[in-house]
Amino acid sequence: MTPREKLMALLLVSQTVLVTVLVGYILLYNPPTVQTRAIKIVDEQGSQRALLMSSEGRTALTFYDADGVLQATIGVSPDGSPAILLPGGSSQAGGELKITTIKTD
Repeated sequence: MTPREKLMALLLVSQTVLVTVLVGYILLYNPPTVQTRAIKIVDEQGSQRALLMSSEGRTALTFYDADGVLQATIGVSPDGSPAILLPGGSSQAGGELKITTIKTD
């Protein structure tokens, strides 16, 4: 290997290390962010199966069956209270769990 080839190889390795360090720094201290109000998950047929959304101060993750019928919701209300909703169907029992904080002085 000639001295020029050695220098070129050293420069290539140096550039690779520098780019790797810079990309690592950017990802670690400034991670890429996706901002949206809703994310819809669909199955292979394009039917909605899950929905993550934030609207009017509420944030919820909702799950649907293959027929598009609501099966469960996990959410947080505007006041920060969590809730789990299991509506059930015509042949299933449904229910809702809300957790409230009672402030005492």
